[in-house]
Amino acid sequence: MENRNQVYLWDLHDLERLVSQHPAVVLRLFPKSLTPQGRLNAAAARFWDYVQYVDSATLSSTWEDRLSLEWDTSSVMAFVASEFANGDIDKRPWVSVFSSSSIIRILQTGLSQVLSFCLRGENAGRETGTYTDAVGYLILKCLQVLPKQDVEKAIRASWRGKSKLYSPGSQDFILETVLHNLVRDLFVVCASDCCRVIHSGSDKPSFRDWAAYWNRFQDHNEIEPKETRASDRYDLIIEKRDEPCKVGFRVNRNQGCPLNVREKLPDLSSMLAVLSRVVRFRTETK
Repeated sequence: MENRNQVYLWDLHDLERLVSQHPAVVLRLFPKSLTPQGRLNAAAARFWDYVQYVDSATLSSTWEDRLSLEWDTSSVMAFVASEFANGDIDKRPWVSVFSSSSIIRILQTGLSQVLSFCLRGENAGRETGTYTDAVGYLILKCLQVLPKQDVEKAIRASWRGKSKLYSPGSQDFILETVLHNLVRDLFVVCASDCCRVIHSGSDKPSFRDWAAYWNRFQDHNEIEPKETRASDRYDLIIEKRDEPCKVGFRVNRNQGCPLNVREKLPDLSSMLAVLSRVVRFRTETK
C-alpha cells in the first residue's frame, strides 16, 4: 500500500484571522484567492509597509475594476507611484476618476510621506525617483484643475502637525527635489514643438512620444498609448532669442524660457504659476 504524506491544519479559525489581517502575504502566495478589493488593499499595504511597488499585472487588472473599488488617498498614491515604476501613467491616469478635492488630498498624502518612503526605500535598495516623479505629476494635475493659490496652500498644509519630522528646511528641500525633476521633464516635453527652444531629448531611459505625455491629464478612460521613443544620450539646448514662446510667456533676448532652469528654482508661488500656465495651455489645446 502506497504511503502518502498527510498535512493536518489546526487552529483553522486563528489562521483565517491572521490571513485577514495580513492580505499582503496572501497576495504574494495566493493572489487568485483575493477579490479585486482584496488585491487592491494588499498591494497598497505592501507598497507602504515594505516599499514594494505594485506589479504590472496587478496594475492592469485593478485598472479594469477601478470604478467598482473603494479607494483612499494612500491606495491611490500607491498605484500612481507604481504606475511610474512598473506601468504607463499615460495609459492609466488613475486620478482621472477622482474629483479635484480628492486629487488635492492625494497630493497631500504623497507629500507628507516623501521623506519616510524615500529613506526606507533607499535602505531597502529600492528606486525612489519614481515616487517623487509621481508627486510632481500630482502637483501638475492639481494645477490643471484648481487655482494656483489653492494648490500652494494645500502643499504647505501637507506637513501641518509634523514639524518634528519636517522642518521648514526639509520641506523646502523636498519641494526643490520634486519640482526640479518636474520642471526638467516639462521643459523637454514643451520644447518638442517649440519654435524657440531646441532640445536634444530626455535623459531618462525611455520617454514616450511627446504628445502622449499629456494623456495623463485627460479624464477619458480609454487612451491609446504611443510607441516608446528612445532618448538621446546627450543634453543639448539651443534657445533662439528672436522667436516667441508657444505657451505665451513674455520672452525676449534677455528673458528666456521659464522652464529652462538649471540652478536654483524660483520661489514656490512663482514656479507654480509657470507650471499652471503650461499645463492648462497644453491640455486645453491638445
